[in-house]
Amino acid sequence: MRKFLLGLCLCLFHLISFGQSSIYDLQLDSLGGVSKINLSQYSGKMLLIVNAASQDSLSFQYKELLLVKQQFGDQLAILVVPTNSFNTEQADSSLLQQFYANGNNNLIQVSGPTDVRGSNINPLYDWLTHAQKNGVMDTNVFGAFQKYLVNSKGMLVGVYKPAVNPMDNIFLISIKNALNN
Repeated sequence: MRKFLLGLCLCLFHLISFGQSSIYDLQLDSLGGVSKINLSQYSGKMLLIVNAASQDSLSFQYKELLLVKQQFGDQLAILVVPTNSFNTEQADSSLLQQFYANGNNNLIQVSGPTDVRGSNINPLYDWLTHAQKNGVMDTNVFGAFQKYLVNSKGMLVGVYKPAVNPMDNIFLISIKNALNN
């Protein structure tokens, strides 16, 4: 009977995890395209992924993301993913490097420009937006500065619409709660 129950539990676990992949298996091009950003480097850390655009009306949030990073320090990694998926990022890679270098001080990692929706969606955003892959929920990317919170075990634990300000108490509390769980 024990072997049967153990086998049944293993089968259920396999069915639950079927189709899911790990965020840590994914990678992005670096800004400038010289190297790859392997998401496995974030294993064991809380990760905030933000698709951004330097020409978007919400680009002020980039400075606030720096404040969030300063507040949480090494407990939280932030990955900014520039995108023109909403027609608000017209800068080329060299201009993006200049924009994101101002005030960055290596606090936040920035990837190369990436499609976050549509037929050319990057595998990271495919993972973030499909429950079959992330094991949690289906989501839509509504605009630049949408935020995805991934816990230290690689599980998607929060999705925040673009209008959610990084310094809002509700957002900061959700990060604190995720860090404590």
